[in-house]
Amino acid sequence: MTTIGLDHAGVAVRDLDAAARDWQALGFQVTALAPHLPGGVTGNRCIMFHDGYVELIAVIQPGGHSATLAGFLARYEGGARALAGHR
Repeated sequence: MTTIGLDHAGVAVRDLDAAARDWQALGFQVTALAPHLPGGVTGNRCIMFHDGYVELIAVIQPGGHSATLAGFLARYEGGARALAGHR
């Protein structure tokens, strides 16, 4: 039997800084902003664990748009966007 672990959980948010503050208020350390590409529309801040992490992801460019994140937020505001496993 193959065991598959959880690499990370993605959480789509509208306001990345506010989400980071919320997680920090719960006692977690949150990484600095990491744009997905130089000049990219989306970016993340992560809560790192020994084996895996939670990725807070949002549109970070003023006036920017991500159809994927917009669709997800419209349906699941604040819920996990993606779960990524590893072997």
